[in-house]
Amino acid sequence: MKRWATNCFRPTNVLTIKRLRILHSIVWCLWLSTQTALAQPKPTPTTAFDFAGFQERTALLPYATIYETPQEFPVAEVARRIANHQLPVAPHKASQGFSDNFYWVHFKIDWTKAQGQQLLLELNNPHVDNVMLYETTKQGFHIIGYGGDRNQTFQHRVYTNRRYIMPLWAQDQPTDYYLMVDKRNASVSFPLWLWNSKVFEVKEAKENTYFAGFFALIFLMALGAIAVGMSIRKKLFVYYGMYAALMGLYLFTALGFSYQYLYPNAAAFNNYSRVLLCVLIALSGTRFIRTLLYIDSLSPWVRQTFKWLNGTLLMLLGAWIFLIGLHQGFTIWLLNIMYLIFFVYFILALYSGFKAFKTYRFNAVVFLIAFSMVIMGVSAYIAVEYGWIRETVFWVNPILMGSGIEIIVLSLAMLYKHIALVKEKERLSKQTQILSVRNQTLQNMALKLKQRVQNTNAPQHVVLRSKAVLKLEDIMYVASDGPYLEYYLAIKQKPELDRHTIKWVLTQLPTSQFVQIHRSYIVNVNYIKILKANEVILENGTILRISRTFKANLHTTQTEPLA
Repeated sequence: MKRWATNCFRPTNVLTIKRLRILHSIVWCLWLSTQTALAQPKPTPTTAFDFAGFQERTALLPYATIYETPQEFPVAEVARRIANHQLPVAPHKASQGFSDNFYWVHFKIDWTKAQGQQLLLELNNPHVDNVMLYETTKQGFHIIGYGGDRNQTFQHRVYTNRRYIMPLWAQDQPTDYYLMVDKRNASVSFPLWLWNSKVFEVKEAKENTYFAGFFALIFLMALGAIAVGMSIRKKLFVYYGMYAALMGLYLFTALGFSYQYLYPNAAAFNNYSRVLLCVLIALSGTRFIRTLLYIDSLSPWVRQTFKWLNGTLLMLLGAWIFLIGLHQGFTIWLLNIMYLIFFVYFILALYSGFKAFKTYRFNAVVFLIAFSMVIMGVSAYIAVEYGWIRETVFWVNPILMGSGIEIIVLSLAMLYKHIALVKEKERLSKQTQILSVRNQTLQNMALKLKQRVQNTNAPQHVVLRSKAVLKLEDIMYVASDGPYLEYYLAIKQKPELDRHTIKWVLTQLPTSQFVQIHRSYIVNVNYIKILKANEVILENGTILRISRTFKANLHTTQTEPLA
């Protein structure tokens, strides 16, 4: 047994040893990068911010200490417990993960070195239930900043901004500040920045301009895709337009713009708007993926699983909206279930992409590239929510970055497919025109052949009551004169008379050769020399009138232009 085990794990050649070394190096690098990403700074004592090297903005957390309390305390009690070292220090700085605690940020600013600079404190998290900023003075503690999005309208904040911005007024001495952050039953993160007030206004205006262009582009592409899909009757474009519009609206909401511009007085709706949008994105996204990757035909079990997951999400959304007590008491559990469902979505979507690679390679490659961006962005955001990665690592919201790249990639792909469809439509239109011309030519040839057959099978003469036999090829035209018919022949000057009606003679003459042009005239088209609007001129110079009633008969019978 020992010998068998030794032989199984013994490298058989030098190549195997090299492969094991490479694998060991890869695993070591992955482990090292994971440890670096998950590392959190250790809590440090509060150090006063003294404006050294400060120009535009700086991160506040290196100068602050974070404390957590299981219940809400007055600021004076918090300050007393901090002074007596009776409050536990939070294990992390900006990102605390899911928590039920209140958080207090204690920091100090040495205003003696401010040199007249005015500061703004930025809490770069638009979704905080309640936030209060206290300033310490000789008279006690004063509230100088407040806000929140739970049971508070957007206007209930000291500074109008999608984030929480609080002015810090210059003092004549070092001053302590206490910032209370309440985000219980959810993921807690509060990246804090100190800004030069003048610089902040300029930067904010530029940033809002960039965001306006970004969201305008997203919604323009979404509406364009829907319009194209409806015009060419392609569901793929309609589903993509709906998905892109909802994704853009989610990003708009995640950045705090929706609460500022769309529903500033609907605090209750703001509590579950992002959850609602996530569910709608999942519903529209699965429909788009099913159409793009032909999942219904390639993987029916994936389609059925998507339906079950969509139904589960809708039930969770209903519990979130209508069972307020359940939602507030089990928010963390509901969010974790939703994250698990989204993880299953990602796995199924990736499987479908690889499944469709052989049959629909272009669609699969585009989807895998675009969707991988979303997966990385969502994964990074979830890691921030769980406190595994500091939010300050990302210069922009990871979901915003990943989703933005995804929408750009998919939009370019949809544009390419639309151009390809237009070119294919033009090609088919040209082929249809060519086939139509060929079909018309074949019809004309068939008509001529039919006429020839009729001429061949038809009788070549007409017999009068007088027993006279007239060859059809000799008859130029037939004129009706009361109860008599006059047959004008090419070989005689005087006509042959016969007692019959013009209706009778029409049944005796082939319609491919003889046509009635007037109630009194039947003409042999082979003797027509000139065809005018209201008359025909025969080869012998005879002029016959054409009545309006029978004019169409002549043009129907005549298949070739006349001189």
